[in-house]
Amino acid sequence: MKKRVVHVKFTNCSFAPDDYVKCINKYSENYEATLLYKEDSRGPYVENNPIHTPTDEEMYKVLKEGNFDFVHFHNNYIDIDIPQVIHFHSPPNFNSDAIENYTKRKLVVGSIWAILPEYADCTPVPTILDIYEPLYSEQKSTHPMMIIGYSPSITHTWPCGETDKGYVETHTLLKKVFIKNKDKNVRRHVMTDMSLTECMKHKAECDILIDECVNRGYHKCSLEAMSLGKLTICSLDEEVHDVARKMMGIDNMPLHRIWMKDLEKGLQDIIDKGREYIQAEGVKTRKWMEENWNPKKVISIFEQIYEEELK
Repeated sequence: MKKRVVHVKFTNCSFAPDDYVKCINKYSENYEATLLYKEDSRGPYVENNPIHTPTDEEMYKVLKEGNFDFVHFHNNYIDIDIPQVIHFHSPPNFNSDAIENYTKRKLVVGSIWAILPEYADCTPVPTILDIYEPLYSEQKSTHPMMIIGYSPSITHTWPCGETDKGYVETHTLLKKVFIKNKDKNVRRHVMTDMSLTECMKHKAECDILIDECVNRGYHKCSLEAMSLGKLTICSLDEEVHDVARKMMGIDNMPLHRIWMKDLEKGLQDIIDKGREYIQAEGVKTRKWMEENWNPKKVISIFEQIYEEELK
């Protein structure tokens, strides 16, 4: 009989808890998963009857009566005597109370947050992506123009430095690159304020996708881009890269590692190599995702953590 894990989210977390639940139920041979959510303006999108608990009291009751073997909290928690972990997805100032007061095992998304001192006692864990879903399957652009895509979640600067992904600088630079390469049939496409499904459809039409070039780590955008089979640009320093290497047991992520100060020249060098080169690089990224970041591999990492905490 499969063990039952419940993923509990208090806010959206970019749908990460939903993704874990969907992939566990689709690919795990050892666990089945349920989503419990407290508040989410857009609502969860898992299919298997997610449970809405608007108060801590209702959440506690569902957890106590649900016969769950394990609780996977996301970004926050409630006190309950069930084997559990907490999983941080956000900058430390979003989770300061939980970071300070939670006494059981802590996890943190294995990118930029994993190297911050506030998360020093957390185990880095990977973001999951069902690369075999049609939404994330390899898509070769058939558009007559070479398209450079960029999809910031917001179009302004947040007060927290780690969440400023350089929208203003990137958008301005893309305009310059577009003007310079008009005669080469190059266009830019900035995607924001749209649904995930719509955004992924637009990304599928691109040849090059930019995650961000300001901070030190990759985001889900990079994984989505590589899953689609796109040449992917991201600023990624060695410390964060090393976290990913150890976490996933890999050599290198096939990102074109370019920082903002070099982005104009870096993009131009890539454009000058031509669309055939760009699309061939994209094919490599898709193959890499299949071999190194597939959902079964990611789930196995979490199953190992669950089993360690259940002993």
